[in-house]
Amino acid sequence: MRLSSALGLAPGALAVLLHSVLLLRIPGILLVASNAGITSVHAQNMPTNSTSLPIGSCTPDIPCSNGACCNGKSGFCGFGSKFCGTDVCTSNCNAKAECGVDAPPENTTCPLNVCCSQFGFCGTTTDFCGDGCQSNCGAPPIPSCGTNQESALNKRIGYYEGWGNGRSCMSYPPEKISAESLTHINFAFALISNTFQVIEMTKGDSDLWKRTTALKKRNPTLKVFLSIGGWTFNDPPTSHIFSNLAASTSNTNTFISSLLKVFETYGFDGVDIDWEYPVADDRGGIPADKKNYVTFMAALKKAFGGKYGLTFTAPSSYWYLQNFDLPGLLKSADWVNVMTYDLHGTWL
Repeated sequence: MRLSSALGLAPGALAVLLHSVLLLRIPGILLVASNAGITSVHAQNMPTNSTSLPIGSCTPDIPCSNGACCNGKSGFCGFGSKFCGTDVCTSNCNAKAECGVDAPPENTTCPLNVCCSQFGFCGTTTDFCGDGCQSNCGAPPIPSCGTNQESALNKRIGYYEGWGNGRSCMSYPPEKISAESLTHINFAFALISNTFQVIEMTKGDSDLWKRTTALKKRNPTLKVFLSIGGWTFNDPPTSHIFSNLAASTSNTNTFISSLLKVFETYGFDGVDIDWEYPVADDRGGIPADKKNYVTFMAALKKAFGGKYGLTFTAPSSYWYLQNFDLPGLLKSADWVNVMTYDLHGTWL
């Protein structure tokens, strides 16, 4: 049942809140509605934003914490004329929805073809793909390997973290790697200097590079890639290096020249680009990263001329993955390594 029907209200009397949750404020009580039904909650128990207002609400003096338009008369946040109109809006009045009819023309559908909810937010659950969904609605088909499950073993890739060698307890030098059971090893990590040269993450890593590529003597079919980047590399003060690299042809050419020298000197077979994460402003990203990353990868592929492998690492969470142009990147990459361990972290 719709909340408007249950309360005898016209649909226009309802307000859109953060990610498809509807609220009706009554003194001391909030009625919360989603596809799961209606729940009454004491206002003091509701999640709040930094102003202590319930999330998705506002006042004429306090704007919406989610950046939406504030209807100063109703105290609710949303998009479109009912929230952004000059007769009702008190702040963020030029705000546009994430997707749908109230979004900019270029954003009417969601990245990665996920659902656009009736309230203009992107997501994958029934709150987004159910009643009122505007585009890409319904559950996507689940891919399958078919009857040939052994295809999952065509590539057996192991990431070797160089700092494991220096642990005081349970040290793990490259020679302990089970090279015979792998098709690929990615050495994690190398970094990029302010002048766009490939550099060691830790002093002495170049010796580990040689020892890791030497494992090919034990397994002649083994390929060893150098992973560049990683989570901490996109912390300050190096958080903008990837953006500055991908945005400039000159910087890209400098990086490629340095990378090829590292390949030739240490015997690497390819590179794995681990940019965490393009566009994301909390990770030093800028909007131009999404397009520039594709251009950067295309330049690497051209420079490699088929002699070296090229992959990239991608997150499994929609929040960061939405800023990857996967079809564009995969025109250059041999494959993508997906960080599925993100599905089980304490941050979820």
